[in-house]
Formats: sequence, structure tokens, C-alpha cells
Amino acid sequence: MSGCVSKLVLERIPNEKYYTHTFTYDHNHPFTNPH
Repeated sequence: MSGCVSKLVLERIPNEKYYTHTFTYDHNHPFTNPH
């Protein structure tokens, strides 16, 4: 693991739709291209 603290938490509400509950964009590493 990189120790990166970024995260995306989705929650589902009763009508079965999802919404973004928590979004943290704190990356502690450079981005890479997987291809």
C-alpha cells in the first residue's frame, strides 16, 4: 500500500440511488498511467 489517504465513499439512499458521501483528494504520490 502507498499510504495514500485519498478516498471516495458512496452511500445508497432508499430510492436505490447512490450519492457521494465523502471525497478526499489528498494524494501523497505521483499519478501513473496504467497502460
